[in-house]
Amino acid sequence: MLFRALLVIASGFIFIFSPGLPMSLIGRFNPGYKRDLVYWGIGTWLVANFLSQFTRSLIMPAFYPDQTTSAFTGKPLDFIVILMSAFLTALFLGIVMRLVLGYKRKKNPQDDRIINGLALGFGGGLIAQVFTGITLVGAGFQVLFGNTASNVTVSAVANSNLFMLLVSLITLIVFRIALLCVSAMQGVLTAQSMDMKKGQFWMGVLIHTLFTTIILTIQLLMGEGVPGQVTVGITPTWISVISSLYYLLSFAAAYIWLSKQLQAHNK
Repeated sequence: MLFRALLVIASGFIFIFSPGLPMSLIGRFNPGYKRDLVYWGIGTWLVANFLSQFTRSLIMPAFYPDQTTSAFTGKPLDFIVILMSAFLTALFLGIVMRLVLGYKRKKNPQDDRIINGLALGFGGGLIAQVFTGITLVGAGFQVLFGNTASNVTVSAVANSNLFMLLVSLITLIVFRIALLCVSAMQGVLTAQSMDMKKGQFWMGVLIHTLFTTIILTIQLLMGEGVPGQVTVGITPTWISVISSLYYLLSFAAAYIWLSKQLQAHNK
């Protein structure tokens, strides 16, 4: 029990600070991005998330007027809702990013908009899902002190198979790293759309939408009633493994694209 608790606590802290790895790797290609734009990115994500959640709360009753549970049933309508929700999140994030970039350009026309977009993307990736890490740390401490039945997560940590627990924790960490890179991609594409490539804005929205939609669809098809992030100690191991592989591939693709874009930009 002690080992489980310490493992979850350590994983929670790693989850919270894991975006530092891709930021460091990507930052090598342009270490001069402004740190204050990262904070703007955090605010951008908070505003976009609020708008997305509010819009979904208005729309969802039209899709599920009689549903009292958040679980999906695998009906075709579920896949439409997954796509719609992911699109709304990506769209509002792109719109707010574009507004911030426009505001920054008016204040300082000499600013490098591409690098500003990268910093905004970093900020969005930093704050997104950060409370999952805080939840993990809290659950680990509760198990450490013997409180193993206060909620579902704590109970799962205390009673799940150790290998299942380890795989799900690794999957969560890889997910956060991949999410930051995808968010950075959208920031760069949004910035590019403001200068010459207008379609890049929608490309950024599409990539962010597909990143979420594909894995949720896969999890739903595999029988996960509430697809989304892997739930520690609850999500079956094989679903966690497949999700982890998907996030690794997403991270690799996003990192390669960002490195090439920044290298070309520097030249």
